[in-house]
Amino acid sequence: MNFKDGILIEPWGGLANRLRVIFGAQLFCRAQGKELYINWAHKDCHKLRRQEVTGSHFLDVFRPIQQIHFLNEGDMPTEEAYFYKGTDPSKFRESLGDSNFTVHHRSLYKQLCPIDFIREKVDKFKERKGAYNAIHIRRTDHLKWLKALNKSPEPLSKFEEFIEKFPQR
Repeated sequence: MNFKDGILIEPWGGLANRLRVIFGAQLFCRAQGKELYINWAHKDCHKLRRQEVTGSHFLDVFRPIQQIHFLNEGDMPTEEAYFYKGTDPSKFRESLGDSNFTVHHRSLYKQLCPIDFIREKVDKFKERKGAYNAIHIRRTDHLKWLKALNKSPEPLSKFEEFIEKFPQR
């Protein structure tokens, strides 16, 4: 696969980190007139993340986004082909020199459209629960710290049980 007309990135981490990198790279590509190629599934994905959205492929959760191309599993490039790997979009912010980077970057989240299966799950949840509060559970951010304390991240079931205690929300 030839990436001469675009850049290839491999976003790491949880869903939020990956999306920040993707949208930073998308802004960069727009400014440079390049295509964006993404290797979504990196081999170092933590076992807890495999149980979450980031354990799935982006296209198993969201509809495709125009001008963003995801590599197929068999299209693994050489290391030299990568423009960026990691969790921090600041490389793109610095390259653009755009004082409005954050504003433009945030607007790109509107491109995210869950696939029908996910949308139906959300709609059923909303019908069943009515009004709700949303939370962002950060279970895997501090794995080294937890390991040093000889602790494990809380299982998802603990959060689900907590949510069920407050059916009015």
